[in-house]
Amino acid sequence: MMVYVYPNIPRHLMGGGNPYVENLKRSLGVDPQTAPNAFRDLLRKGFRADVLVLNWVEDLPLRKSGTVQALVFLLALPVLKLRGQQIVWIKHNKDNHSGKKSWLGARIRKALTRYATLIVVHSTDCDLPAALPNLRFVPHPSHLRAEDIAGPAAADIADIAAADIAGPAAADIADIAAADIADIAAADIAEAAADIAGAAADNAAPRPEADPPPIDLLIWGSLLPYKGVLEFLRFADQDPYLRTLRIHIQGKCAPGYREALEPYVKGNIKLVDDYIAEDALEGLFRQTKCILFTYRKTSVLSSGVLIDSLRAGKRILGPDCGAFRDLATYDFVSLYKELKDLPELFRRYEYDYQLNQDSVRAFVTDHSWDNFGARLKTMLTADPDLLKNVNTCPESPYSSSG
Repeated sequence: MMVYVYPNIPRHLMGGGNPYVENLKRSLGVDPQTAPNAFRDLLRKGFRADVLVLNWVEDLPLRKSGTVQALVFLLALPVLKLRGQQIVWIKHNKDNHSGKKSWLGARIRKALTRYATLIVVHSTDCDLPAALPNLRFVPHPSHLRAEDIAGPAAADIADIAAADIAGPAAADIADIAAADIADIAAADIAEAAADIAGAAADNAAPRPEADPPPIDLLIWGSLLPYKGVLEFLRFADQDPYLRTLRIHIQGKCAPGYREALEPYVKGNIKLVDDYIAEDALEGLFRQTKCILFTYRKTSVLSSGVLIDSLRAGKRILGPDCGAFRDLATYDFVSLYKELKDLPELFRRYEYDYQLNQDSVRAFVTDHSWDNFGARLKTMLTADPDLLKNVNTCPESPYSSSG
């Protein structure tokens, strides 16, 4: 079975050097060789494959010669379907991040909804009807290994000696000789129990650390307008509490974006306009309390940077949308609806920012790239709801007009 993944171009030609297609090809066992022109290669190889896996193809109209390419693609889709080609559309975004409206882009999304054998989304917040028979949700794959996750496992924490906990342990009370108990007044027993409960509560409650991490909020990854960093900085500049936080922002800025950000980079805010090497990123994670995402809700579905942030094992603060909402069900992400909610949200986790490391390790193991590739293959070869659709053109819930 020949599998073709679009766009089949080198990683450095992908927006921000996105490694998604590179990882996807490896997980599916696809030839890693790339081509200099994505659409020409699609015509030459993709349309002859048994399985065509499409990424960001709905953005074709926004590219050079995009109108012609989009029209050719729209004409080819029903032909490919009738020929029995399995078409997999991985829908990454609700809409293109630029905010530019394109009737051809909307037409491609409608056509893919109709003709795709399988639609994969990395978030349940995908702007598609849940009842679509060819729609499947799979969390964004992770290249992390369990051993990459920072911090101790929950089992290690549970091994803390009872002697380390302030106050007498319950087992110590049980060891008191029965004869001695008779000499203790009921009131004394109640008072002792209250002392023990108070000591345990004090020990469990988050408290300021003697040597806290020097970064309160970390924003990292390529800095592009759709990620909402400028809007956040404008808000933080007017918020007395956020102005007191130590905020570190690092990533390569889009052309002209640094100039827009710089007027708000002052006080405790630091901006580093540069790519982050992996070892430097690990160092930033160790120095950070919480990782902040400020993405706009209008376009984002999932984020590789979000998944990579799990390596830190630290609390993630993100907008109430897309994959952030999905990861909140694992208690990895805490959600805010509006920027004005951020001060209170950070206060809640200022001294309680460590994630459950065992849960994070289990998640990245289950949702590895290898497992994602295996799941895609299983869906296409063993899912009866998809197989019966391979050689037909089902009616779409979307109108074919407009």
